[in-house]
Order: sequence, then structure tokens, then C-alpha cells
Amino acid sequence: MAFAWNIVTDKVFNILKGSGYTVNMFDKTGQKTVDPEEATRFFATIKSHNPEIKTYTILIALHDEDANSHIDIKTPKITDDADFEKTLQLKNHIQKTVGYDEGISINWYRFDHAINPKDESIHNVTESRDISRAYGTTKSSFQKVGDAKLIVRHSDSIDENVKGSRWRKIHSIFIENKDGERFKYPWNHVNGARAMARHISNEGVIHDEIGQQIQQLSSDYHDLKCSARIFRKNDFFLPYLDNIKNAMQSIQKTIKHVCTPTGYKNGKEILIDADDINGDSLAELQTKLIKETGCSIDDDQSLKSLSTAAKYILKSEMDTSADDAVEDDDNDLQRLQELSGII
Repeated sequence: MAFAWNIVTDKVFNILKGSGYTVNMFDKTGQKTVDPEEATRFFATIKSHNPEIKTYTILIALHDEDANSHIDIKTPKITDDADFEKTLQLKNHIQKTVGYDEGISINWYRFDHAINPKDESIHNVTESRDISRAYGTTKSSFQKVGDAKLIVRHSDSIDENVKGSRWRKIHSIFIENKDGERFKYPWNHVNGARAMARHISNEGVIHDEIGQQIQQLSSDYHDLKCSARIFRKNDFFLPYLDNIKNAMQSIQKTIKHVCTPTGYKNGKEILIDADDINGDSLAELQTKLIKETGCSIDDDQSLKSLSTAAKYILKSEMDTSADDAVEDDDNDLQRLQELSGII
């Protein structure tokens, strides 16, 4: 999908300026610019309600990656409730005006440190130089990822004048290491293959622990896409569709995180994080989903997709329960403090 980046950048700039924030912009080379159309990084300095810090800075980063294009909103850890609410409203405004209206995904990240515009803009440029833009012929596309290379074979000729075409009509994906050794990635999942190329570039192999986990995420993503198509055919499954959508977004976020040099270094622990799901609950939900769909016992792909969907639905419910428990603990602590004050 080709995005109208001039409209996107103009909207982001107007939202930030219209909110009364001081805005600094940097282009894709890391140089400061006054033209929103040239900007890929928008830094907004916001007055804080916290007298100890006075101001804080957030970053709006635009990533033009063809079919995987997205916008990241990065904020420091915000402790003041009024500041957090103001930042949340800004994020929702950008989500509605830019994300929904222009059809581009918006991610929100929170960090434990203040954002320095100069350092952050240069850091992002350094990261992007390590991954080349896609290039090639009408039937094959190539992309360098560190010391490895992504090779995409297309099922039909692509129009090189159409933005994002090199990530469509995919027949198969191969990864080549620095020694010219090549192997096929088992899934037509570009982000997963790119993460594997990063792993190979860091002396990893496809069958080690991290390599297997990257493949598992690609497999799960494929299964979730299949289960979503099944769920849309039956109103019974509508309550589960948000769980599936959120799970797919979570997988994409995790995979994208490990594609860059810094993300790979910091994200390996995320990749090998083990699931903790009750086996009996999982089997029960799997049986329920399969029964409701009327899935044939000979349809191996549908059965596998529904089993994977059940795993992520339960995981989502577990995460929600954990968040509720933390909130209850916080409320209990607040009540205890209030009672202590009365005593």
C-alpha cells in the first residue's frame, strides 16, 4: 500500500503545533529541517504539570517501509497523572486522524529515560542504514539486513513503479548468509524472515533456540490469519476477533523489534520467553472452537490454526487477569494508606 506521506507529515505537524507544543523536526539523514514534508522525526516538547521536570519530550517517528510502514510514538516514563492523560489524548488524536484516516499502523512505546532529539534522530538513521531498501527484478527482490540478505521470489511479475510491490505476490523467501550459503524460510512472512536474517547476521543459525522461536512466531502469525478468516464466518466467534487481532499485532511488534541491531541485542530474551498456559484449559478451548466451526478432522491446517488461536486467546485472558490483579492490589494499598492516615 502506498501512503500519502505528504498528507501524513502535514497532519502530524498540525496536530503538534495546534496543541501548542514546541516542535523540532529531522529528516531521514538526521539533519534538522523546517519543512514537515521532509521530516521523518517529530520531537514535541510539552509543558509538564510536574514542577520538578517542567517539560518532557515525545518522539513521533515515521517509518516508510512499503507494506510494513508504520508510525512509532515514543514517550519517556510519565509519572504525573495529568501529563499521562494529556499524552494519551494526543496519541488517540494521532491514531484517529492519521492512523485510521490514512490507514497506517500506530505504535506507542514508553521508555524509562528522557528522549534527546539529536541523539534519537541519529540513532534511528544509523539503524535504518543497516537495512537496505528493497531492490531487484520484476520476479525477484533483495534486501540487505546486516551481513545477511533477504531474497524474495514473486509468484508473478511486479510493477516496480508501485510502492510496496516488492512485498506482494510472494511465492517464497530465502535468506543468504555472508558466505553465500542460502536456505528457504519456511513461511511467507516478511517480518519473520527479516528477523531471521538479523539472527543469521549475528552468527545465529536457523535451528538454534532463537531461530526456532522466530519460526514459531511466523507459524503462529500464519495460523492466526487463518483462524481470523474462519471466525468471521460465524457470529459466535466475534468476541474472539479482537484477541486474534491483538495477538497478530503483538507478534509483528516483537518480530520488528528484533530486526534492527539494537532491537536484536535487547530482544533475544523476549523471543525465548516461555508460555505458561494451563494444558487442560487449552485443550478445553481448542475442543470448543473446533466443535463450533464444524471443522473436519481431515483439515489439518484449520485444526492447527484453531489450536493456535486458542493458545493466544487464553494468553490474552491471562494478561487481562494479571492487569486486573495489579489494579486490585494498588487499590487495596491505597485504601490501607488512607486508613492508616485516619488512624
